[in-house]
Amino acid sequence: MEIIPYKIVNIIASMNIGERFHLQEVHEVLKNSEYDPEFYHALKYKNKNPKVTILVHKKGKIIFCGAKSEEEIKIAKENFFFDLKTIGYHPQNNPIHIDNLVLIGNLNKEMNLDKIAISRDGTQYEPEIFPGLFLRNVNPKCTAILFESGKFSVTGINEKKQIPQILTITDDFTKI
Repeated sequence: MEIIPYKIVNIIASMNIGERFHLQEVHEVLKNSEYDPEFYHALKYKNKNPKVTILVHKKGKIIFCGAKSEEEIKIAKENFFFDLKTIGYHPQNNPIHIDNLVLIGNLNKEMNLDKIAISRDGTQYEPEIFPGLFLRNVNPKCTAILFESGKFSVTGINEKKQIPQILTITDDFTKI
């Protein structure tokens, strides 16, 4: 198997920091936050560098969105914790759990999606509705979308060590 080029474009991760928040009060103090409880129940903390959004729930769960690496998540967490400490909170440094990795890649080959859909279980292809073929994989559990151009995206994996297995499955499509 040749190496399939891919790039991680989004990591969703979460942790509990053991604090209850008064989200309106936090929003009033942190200028890089947004909070509109009629629109969404969590506060959005917008970290600028790296560009990572942290969704803050009142019971202490935080969700990192938009990171491209685990290092970006750690930096965003440190920035957020620093801001929280300046306003009197004491966040706990609990483990961060990766919930979802989103990656994109290119098989560098034109794909016959009709043929793949007929020959593979777990696929869905309706070109009148959407131009990509969906593959719902069981182990590891994830969803891949493959396009005729050979470009693909994968979502739903939660460990980097699963990526080679997914790339092998994706590469198998080139043999159909």
